[in-house]
Amino acid sequence: MRYGIGVDTIDLDAASDYGVLVANFPDFCIAEVANHALVLLLACAKKIVRLDNTLRQQGWAAARALLEPMGTIHDETLGLIAFGNIARALAKRAQVLDMRVIAYDPYVAPEVFAQAGVERVDLEELAARADYVSCHVPATPQTKGMIDAAFFRRMKPTAYFINTSRGAVVNEADLIRALQEGWIAGAGLDVFESEPIGQDHPFCRLPNVVLTPHTASWADATFASLRRRVGRAALALARGELPEFVANPAALSHRRKD
Repeated sequence: MRYGIGVDTIDLDAASDYGVLVANFPDFCIAEVANHALVLLLACAKKIVRLDNTLRQQGWAAARALLEPMGTIHDETLGLIAFGNIARALAKRAQVLDMRVIAYDPYVAPEVFAQAGVERVDLEELAARADYVSCHVPATPQTKGMIDAAFFRRMKPTAYFINTSRGAVVNEADLIRALQEGWIAGAGLDVFESEPIGQDHPFCRLPNVVLTPHTASWADATFASLRRRVGRAALALARGELPEFVANPAALSHRRKD
């Protein structure tokens, strides 16, 4: 049983070979993660954490000295890497703020983009045009490290990178360099290449980064509901029934090998 959406920590092929069903919840925490990504975007755009810390530690004048550059948010462009459920939910929220939304996803049909009012672009164009890039890519062998120095080099020096998906899809060393050398303005990160990160991690020493400890999915009511759903899925399996969602349907045609 996987408490959540992603199944990158489970060997689905091996489970299928042994006839073991893997249950997950692909509709879990969509709104929560979309909200969290938006919060990180807004915190970066308005420099909330940096202004707060500077005001407390150095005073009013020092904090106000950090204002420029600062974008408007409205009339700016949000670029979404992948256009699944969470990214689509974030797109709706950004459009309410009068943001332009563009997205890259070679696996989503053009009509889905059109219905959402989102412009479909390739990854290179997204990097070059977006004022905020929000990553929603699942972790697979194909996506590992796909967001790298070449991508960050294409971004605007005033742009921000947001990641609430999986840390492994980003080349972390390249992102650290991009932040240190000013290739991009900053980042809002909820996920990391290796978790948990320590207080000595380079991200923790960068003033232009907003960090949260892989908590984008959290809401009290949401996790209470998830625990109930996990219990119902376990009960269904115990009764010889299928759970609500099966992540590896290939297992249905295999018998367990003893």
